[in-house]
Amino acid sequence: MAVDETKREFEVLAIFRQLLGVPQLGPEQNFFESGGSSLLAARLAARLRTSGILDVPTSAIFAAPTARALACYAETRGSQQSDTDRSVARRSPAADRGARQRAAFARLRPAPSPHEEVR
Repeated sequence: MAVDETKREFEVLAIFRQLLGVPQLGPEQNFFESGGSSLLAARLAARLRTSGILDVPTSAIFAAPTARALACYAETRGSQQSDTDRSVARRSPAADRGARQRAAFARLRPAPSPHEEVR
């Protein structure tokens, strides 16, 4: 493990410990088994992003739920994707969700009868 990877792992672990309130948490301990939830996973992803440690989606925490695995995951994903690919991947789920919500609301509206005036 390179020095940068070790440093990143310790930084990720420090945020795990802060969010979970478990100061003795180790790098191989599972975030969810240690008291984490999906809401805390979203907060973890946001905190990692704003602190400049890692820029990973919340789903990465489910795929790599330990500090060591998340640091390694980010390292391997970062080398496989360009910055443009990552930004597009981050935007796509929200855009898809918005489109699905608009479609659902459109289905809830009653269809106009042929005798109604369309505005």
